[in-house]
Amino acid sequence: FYSALGAGAAISPHTAATNLRLRVHVPLRVPEGDVAMRLAGEVARWTVGEALVFDDAFVHETWNRTAEDRVLLLFDVWHPELGDDEIEAVVAMLAEAGRRQ
Repeated sequence: FYSALGAGAAISPHTAATNLRLRVHVPLRVPEGDVAMRLAGEVARWTVGEALVFDDAFVHETWNRTAEDRVLLLFDVWHPELGDDEIEAVVAMLAEAGRRQ
């Protein structure tokens, strides 16, 4: 999906519920100035065309202290430390939970 962080906007510190995945940010539009993310206490900045991959189970927050929107393509990939059997188990668990709703 696409994520636009408007001029002057911020996303408060938060975490994902699990560390089953890694989140990938592909920057499409990054204004000049103070637009960044703090991840596990370290500041990361986006560069157009360079993917930023991170475990969003760590505390992270973003801000855009510029006059323009920041736009990213976001998607998730399985955490590389999960084995095929673990991925299959998670997929089965989520499918079962979906059927019960």
